[in-house]
Amino acid sequence: MCTVTFVPVKEGVVLTTNRDEWHTRTTAIAPATYEQNGHTLLYPTDKDGGGSWIVTNNKGDAGVLLNGAFERHTRRANYRQSRGLILPAILNDPEPLKCLDRYSLVDIEPFTLVLYINRRLSECRWDGEKKTFTPLPENTTHIWSSVTLYDKSAAAKREQWFDHWQKTNPVRSMGEVIGFHQNAGKTDPSNALVMDRQGKICTVSITSVLVSQTSVNMIYYDIKNEREYKNELTLSGNKKHTGATTPNKVLLLLKTWWARWSHWEYWPFDLVYIPVYCYWMWLSIKARSFLGSFNS
Repeated sequence: MCTVTFVPVKEGVVLTTNRDEWHTRTTAIAPATYEQNGHTLLYPTDKDGGGSWIVTNNKGDAGVLLNGAFERHTRRANYRQSRGLILPAILNDPEPLKCLDRYSLVDIEPFTLVLYINRRLSECRWDGEKKTFTPLPENTTHIWSSVTLYDKSAAAKREQWFDHWQKTNPVRSMGEVIGFHQNAGKTDPSNALVMDRQGKICTVSITSVLVSQTSVNMIYYDIKNEREYKNELTLSGNKKHTGATTPNKVLLLLKTWWARWSHWEYWPFDLVYIPVYCYWMWLSIKARSFLGSFNS
C-alpha cells in the first residue's frame, strides 16, 4: 500500500504493490476468495484494521490503496473507519466508480486509490475534504509512492529506478514486474522498494495481480514469513460452455427425429425400396416364378 506499479504486458495488465508497515502491526491474512452479492472477491485481509489494501474480483476489476493523497498529512488518533474497508465495498458493487463517488469519506484518513475498472485505469485521491478523480492511460506504465513515507526526492529516485528497469526489460511479464518490486534500490535501504528503516518500518509483503482476458491471477509474497501464495479467478464472462440444458437437449432430439422421418430423403436406403420389393414379389407370385417376371 506504499508502492504501486501498473504495467501492461502481453497477457493483459499487472498491478503490483509493496506494503510497508510498522514492525508491530499484525501479519495480514493471506489472500482468499469471498462470495458476496453474486460477486467473487479475492484479497488479503488486514487483521488490525479490517478490509484490504489490494482487491480484485471475477469481473476483472482491481484496485490498490496507498496511504495519503497529495502531500503528507498529520495523522489523528482516531478515524470513523479503516480505509481498507473501501476497496472490498466498491468492488462488490455492480458499478464501482459510481459507488465510490457516492461513498461518504467524512472522517476517513486521506488515501489514494489506483483503480482498474472495466479495462480503464484511473486514480482517486481523498485529501480529507474532497475526492479528486483522474483518468489515466492504461496503455503505458505508472508508478506511485505513498506521500506519507516518501518525499518528492525519494519518489523521483524511485521513478528513475522504474525508468531504468523499463529500458532494460522491453518485453515484460508478471514475474519480471515482481522482480523489480523485490530488487529495485537495494543500495538505498530506506527508500528501496523492499525498504527497511532500522527495523521500525519495513516492507512486509508484495502482492501482484495479472488481469487477462479470461482470468485474474494473484501472487502474494509474505516477506516476514517467507511464504508465497497463488490464487486464480476465472472471469464471470468466460465460464466454460457445458452444452445445452437437459430440456433443450430433448427438444433438439425430437426435432431431429421428426425432420428425418417426415422426409423420405433421409430414410435408410433399404427402407425406401420396400415398396419396390413388395411389387416385385407380387409380380413373381403372379407369374409363378421369381425370375419369370423379368423374362421378355
